[in-house]
Amino acid sequence: MTDNRDKGTDRIEELQERIESLEIQLKHVSNDLKLTREEYDTSTREYFKIYTNMEELVNKRTGELEKSRKFLEQKGRELQVMLDSSPALIYYKDLNRRYIRVNKRFAETMGAPIQQIIGNTYRQIFPEQHEHGAATESRVIETGQSVLKEEQVLETRHGKRQILVDTVPYHSIDSEVIGVIGFAQDITDLKRAESEKETLENQLLQAQKLESIGVLAGGIAHDFNNIMAAISGAAQFLEMKIQDEGLSNYIEMINSSITRGRSITDRVLSFSRNDTPSFRAFSGIEYLESIKDIVGHTLSKDINITIDSQVGEATLYGDPSQLQQVILNLCINASDAMPNGGEIILTISHATETMVQKHNASTEYDYYCIAVSDTGTGMSPETQNRILDPFFTTKEPGKGTGLGLTVAYRILQQHKGWITVDSHAGNGTTVTMGIPAASSSVETESIGRMSQDLNGSGEHILLVEDEAPLRSLMAERLRVHGYKVSVADDGRNAILKFLDTPGDIDIVVTDIKMPNMDGISLLRHIQQMNQSVPFIALTGLVDRNRVEESEEVRFDSLLQKPVEVPELLKTIKKILRSQVD
Repeated sequence: MTDNRDKGTDRIEELQERIESLEIQLKHVSNDLKLTREEYDTSTREYFKIYTNMEELVNKRTGELEKSRKFLEQKGRELQVMLDSSPALIYYKDLNRRYIRVNKRFAETMGAPIQQIIGNTYRQIFPEQHEHGAATESRVIETGQSVLKEEQVLETRHGKRQILVDTVPYHSIDSEVIGVIGFAQDITDLKRAESEKETLENQLLQAQKLESIGVLAGGIAHDFNNIMAAISGAAQFLEMKIQDEGLSNYIEMINSSITRGRSITDRVLSFSRNDTPSFRAFSGIEYLESIKDIVGHTLSKDINITIDSQVGEATLYGDPSQLQQVILNLCINASDAMPNGGEIILTISHATETMVQKHNASTEYDYYCIAVSDTGTGMSPETQNRILDPFFTTKEPGKGTGLGLTVAYRILQQHKGWITVDSHAGNGTTVTMGIPAASSSVETESIGRMSQDLNGSGEHILLVEDEAPLRSLMAERLRVHGYKVSVADDGRNAILKFLDTPGDIDIVVTDIKMPNMDGISLLRHIQQMNQSVPFIALTGLVDRNRVEESEEVRFDSLLQKPVEVPELLKTIKKILRSQVD
């Protein structure tokens, strides 16, 4: 009985322990659940709090970033404005030489919009061009050292431009080279200006040389003309006295040599004179024949000269001396273009109405064309475009002045004519001149022709000449032709002669260049004393413009020395007749 009661008690205790254990476990579980819920509620509250704070932080950060973006954009715009305001060409490139920033001046020079440049390399923009500055930029990237004041050629859509470039490394914040920056100055116009300045300086130097040569040539020509005038006067005087046919031939040879010498002097002075053309009618065929003779003695024997006349008798109207200068220069140029020999053809033909209209020539005249053709090397189009530029020449230094065609153009303009050039490299050159034709009312002059009525009737001539032989011969010839002659060797003595015979001097013939008192001063003094006395001025210098432009003296004629006696007699007679009329 007792054993059973003990067993029951033990069983109850065991159950109670298990119940207590279960209660304890249940209590723990309930407590855990309770804690987890609290934690969940707490976490939820914290999450919403964090989320709310995060949103505020994000909005705040976004605002800060937007503010920074606007700030950077503003600074970028300010930087671009500064870059665009610079006269320099500025560009940034990355390590792959892609443009990452350029200024407006650079884009304008390149001939491409900025949007097209940014993000591309030079070769991508200009596939057919060489990479601009590639070697220099690679060196700057590798060494981190700048390359300054380097002249480069930039190929652009507007053509080549010469630039002076400073290429410097482009550093990051960490001082790492991440590209290059170029600062360039467009020096194309500067280089062109320097070249033009050098050309102008050379032209000025050449002009000064020509001026010096002109002064020197004038002095030499004066003395040379006086010598030839004395020889000419003596020869003409002998011709009147000698009846021997054999001796007359020698005198004719002397006169022919004098004519050639005078022609040479005229050509020497032609570059230093600026004479107004002295127009007269003359035979075109005879004229070309005389030029052919002169050129034949001047040029190489390997040059054959022919005349091709496509007209009958052609009477030209112009200044034979100036036109001769033009044709001689063209023949010399043609000879220079044929170093191994060749042919020069002088052609004379009628100018067509189309030619006259094309060159806006004067409708006052009909025109002939004189062409100088050669079988030489010809000219390139580039050379033809510049042949009328003063001082332009294709000859070696010292071999040409570059004035030939320029002077020719000026002379043809004065003649109301024209000049054209037709040339092709390797096929020779033809230069064609349009020259006025003489009207039927103009009398044609010929060498050696003189009027039958050149004698005077005792008129009193005051002859002033410092060269004694020439003075003596001229006085003798004038006396032979019926004039009374008083002589003086300079201006001062001429004034004394004039005062000794007041009112008796009918005409004054005076040299321009003389010692003590020159011809212009003499004319001025005599005109102040007696305005009615006519004057004939003789000059072997480049004094024509000085005399003609002077407002203080008046002269009736100006003759170039050496003066042929028939020409002097004709001029005297013409002036005296005008005094009577």
